[in-house]
Amino acid sequence: MAGNLTDLQVKSSKPTGKPQKLTDGGGLYLYISSVGGKSWRYDYRFHGSRKTYTIGKYPTVGLKEARKRHVELQDLLASGIDPSNHKKEEQSIAQEQVRTFRDVAVEWFQTKQSGNAPKTASTCLGRLNNHIFPLIGDLPYASIGFDDLKNVIRKLEDQGKFEMASRVAWILGAIGRYAKINRWSEHNIADGITEILRTRTEAVNHRPAIVSKDGVANMLRKIDTYCASGRPSLFMQGALRLFPLLALRGNELVAATWGEVDFNNAVLVIPNERMKARGGAHTVYLSTQVLEILHELFSFRRSKFIFHSGQKVAHLTIEGVNDGLRRAGIPKGDHCNHGWRSVFSTLAKEAHATDRLVEMALAHSVDNRVGQAYTRGSFEADMRYLYQWWADYLDALKAGIPTPTWNLPQ
Repeated sequence: MAGNLTDLQVKSSKPTGKPQKLTDGGGLYLYISSVGGKSWRYDYRFHGSRKTYTIGKYPTVGLKEARKRHVELQDLLASGIDPSNHKKEEQSIAQEQVRTFRDVAVEWFQTKQSGNAPKTASTCLGRLNNHIFPLIGDLPYASIGFDDLKNVIRKLEDQGKFEMASRVAWILGAIGRYAKINRWSEHNIADGITEILRTRTEAVNHRPAIVSKDGVANMLRKIDTYCASGRPSLFMQGALRLFPLLALRGNELVAATWGEVDFNNAVLVIPNERMKARGGAHTVYLSTQVLEILHELFSFRRSKFIFHSGQKVAHLTIEGVNDGLRRAGIPKGDHCNHGWRSVFSTLAKEAHATDRLVEMALAHSVDNRVGQAYTRGSFEADMRYLYQWWADYLDALKAGIPTPTWNLPQ
């Protein structure tokens, strides 16, 4: 649309020491500041109020482009849309496209977490840097969906880091709520993230395990070499050596107390409240190899927990013991301590150990009448045989000699 100005007039206009307006028509004009700065502006009325919209600076925006944008603004106004509000909305959308998850998370941390105790704040920041930012930190927040957050959780679970997955899920939920409150997102993108955390039964199928005989023998030798190096604490050594022998779930072992051990009867009784299924206490019959390790640990006991930790946590964590496997030379993703349950189940059944005994040692429920009748019969003697046979089997694998055959006494 032609106006009153020409390109020559716009280009040759000079400052006069006071603001000027060179009108092009329809409310569009070139504003010249007292020192010579030039910008295109549009004066209009919206619902009776006079407003000014700055189109852009000259010469970045020339006369032709200014007129084009002027027409677009007039069309908005004719449609009942305030051009100034529309501009703010566009700027907000543009900002959303460049605001990354890291930007949102850092502001959340500075607002909500930095005032906490230094150790707490440092721990939270470490989880952001180690587990969240490498995967989604540089993605525009507006582009992130629930599946992106889910992938962060699944990666931790696939590494056997289930406690960390739960803590990271909490952080993601808090950041999602913060972003929604600040209107950076219409909804909390992390809503329901804690609901997708795998149950322990589901997680078993996703935990890595090496179950070949050669692979198991190699891992046992690596653990022995690492323990002999003197690098791990006595309690870490005990945990690394007992996981293969007992095939317990992570917290069932690492949180065990001396009060649960009966040396006279050679049993470890895990109370119902620490069992996954809450189906009653679980009795583990101790082989001579296990008793030897426990006696050594008992002589150096420092608390009620068998696997004492020098940190704030009273006992070792399963994550810490899994890290012990890494330091022993067993790669992340190949095997975790929960994987010893798969090793036990696979190799014991391959050797023709009684399926029902193996399942009961794993604390899996035996619901049928035959199984329940069996447990009322020769249960203890047969379970003792199973645990001792398994300890001898692992020793033979490690030594590279023939493994003992399964020959349950009748």
